[in-house]
Amino acid sequence: MVEGITFDSQHEANGYGELMILHRVGLIRLLQCQVPYALVVKEVLVAKYVADFVFDKLVRGEWVG
Repeated sequence: MVEGITFDSQHEANGYGELMILHRVGLIRLLQCQVPYALVVKEVLVAKYVADFVFDKLVRGEWVG
């Protein structure tokens, strides 16, 4: 558990800690955890995916998502 969030593994919790450092210094923004995505091909759901983390990052002065 980190900052009140329970993670599936210590590795994932450590990754969150590293991302929070980048967030605090302004290199990433809009950090979200456990974001679900539906993978659809030709209007058929073929899989569901849950991203551990989603965020925008600052690259050469521009935000990239």
